[in-house]
Amino acid sequence: KEDGIGGDSAFCSPLEQELRLMITSDGAISPDQVSRFVTLLTREDSLATRSLLLTVLKATASNPLSTKRFMETEGLSILNSWLVESQERQKYSIVGQILKVLRLLPMTLEALKITLIGKSVNSLRKHVDPLIKRKALELVSRWKNLINTVADDSPATTPSQSPGPPGTTHTTVGSTPNPLVTTQTTAGAAPTHTSGVGAGGGGGGHVAVKSENKKRAHPQPPHNQGPHGHEDDKKEKPPLLLPP
Repeated sequence: KEDGIGGDSAFCSPLEQELRLMITSDGAISPDQVSRFVTLLTREDSLATRSLLLTVLKATASNPLSTKRFMETEGLSILNSWLVESQERQKYSIVGQILKVLRLLPMTLEALKITLIGKSVNSLRKHVDPLIKRKALELVSRWKNLINTVADDSPATTPSQSPGPPGTTHTTVGSTPNPLVTTQTTAGAAPTHTSGVGAGGGGGGHVAVKSENKKRAHPQPPHNQGPHGHEDDKKEKPPLLLPP
């Protein structure tokens, strides 16, 4: 069978026997068995067993509830670690299987940020294997569209109360960080402080720019002047007389 779990149970491996208790008739993991299945992902490390688990996970993508529960567990983070490890060990067949599974999972921006799997897939865009390269490019393109959609739906600025003077509004220029790259420099991310700017942007308002804390130093009186600017009395004071 496509799920790799068929035939007489007497000839099944211990892993296959465990999977038989978790899957439904269509080869997908039952929703109430997803956590148990994820435990298997953390346990198995051989090429053959991982390939079998990925095949079952691919079949599970047809079950929306099971897939949703899988995304709510640490399963995606485990796939990311498998992807990185398989790429380092040049196990390209596993890399290709993981990319197929990722294409079927309902990815979210939050999942990309938490698991870092977007960055791992992005690093495969120039892979030596043309098939892996193509699959990686397709995923990156799809996830970029997801990021752009979320960014378009997010407000450009988020006003909040400022600890400054009354009437001052602290406005943070918002932007959606890109979870597909290793480093991200966001232009214009520094907060700006606006005061008295109306909705129409009339000329009555102004932008309060934080200065560099330049303090005007009070002019010090000359050395030979007193506190009021007059010269000190230059007369010598009589010496103190010690008692005999």
